[in-house]
Amino acid sequence: MPLHETQFPRTVELMQKHMFEQAAESLKQAIAQYRQNGAECVQAVLGELNTLLAGNIPEAQLTQFVEEHSDYLVAGNGRATLQLIRDVLKE
Repeated sequence: MPLHETQFPRTVELMQKHMFEQAAESLKQAIAQYRQNGAECVQAVLGELNTLLAGNIPEAQLTQFVEEHSDYLVAGNGRATLQLIRDVLKE
């Protein structure tokens, strides 16, 4: 079953608004920009990311999900990209 954007709306919002090619000089800067939305939004995204990463979702589905909503993909790997987003938001 494919992942749908309505399941993870805050994560999709972050990727679509901040993780496109010209959003920032680096991927980490692009992700960090999302913090401007406040702690509540960041916590909501972290919760969604934890759900995505803790589930038994196949790598192909995670990669497709990230590719649909973002210009960035870490090493061609959706799981690695989502983990990076989570790590940067936790900083």
